[in-house]
Amino acid sequence: MNKAYKYVMAILLSCFVFVSTGVCSQDGGAKAEKLLTYDKKEKIQVIADRLEGRYDKKEVLFIGNVLTKQGEKVITCDTLTITYKNATNNKGGAGTNPPDSGELERMDANGDVKFFYGSRMIAGQKAVFYQEEQKLVITGEPIMWDGDDFIRGNRIIFFYESNEGVVEKGEKQRVSAVIYPKGETAARDKK
Repeated sequence: MNKAYKYVMAILLSCFVFVSTGVCSQDGGAKAEKLLTYDKKEKIQVIADRLEGRYDKKEVLFIGNVLTKQGEKVITCDTLTITYKNATNNKGGAGTNPPDSGELERMDANGDVKFFYGSRMIAGQKAVFYQEEQKLVITGEPIMWDGDDFIRGNRIIFFYESNEGVVEKGEKQRVSAVIYPKGETAARDKK
């Protein structure tokens, strides 16, 4: 991907993020509006039909109708693998017991993935959430909505701490976006 294309896409995505979150008003003036907040130390709640522990791999696999919540972030999917780093057993060493003091490293969501964060929804077939970097990477025909506005591409990368993102094109698919002026709706397109 050439530098000019990346630069244009970064500007387009920034416009989408700023317009859709209300950070900038329609006339271009900045709004003193607080961005969404989170705490990466917040607990993670997971609900699923089944759980499998793979403690030798420092993994826990949730299967079927998975719902994951951490603060304002919600992910739904078919399967979710949580990988820990520095996991230890009750005796203080690496082992085959459930991790009790491990730190979350990443979460891999697969199958009909939907991610909700404030007014945004991002959907795709696969998502990887990196805890330390607070980064979400979604692939498999990903699309990001904020109200009626949307943007799609081959891969969407969203950074929570900076409230920024990147949408990348694929071999046969370019990035596309529909962004409505403030106050307009998708009903306009139905006429």
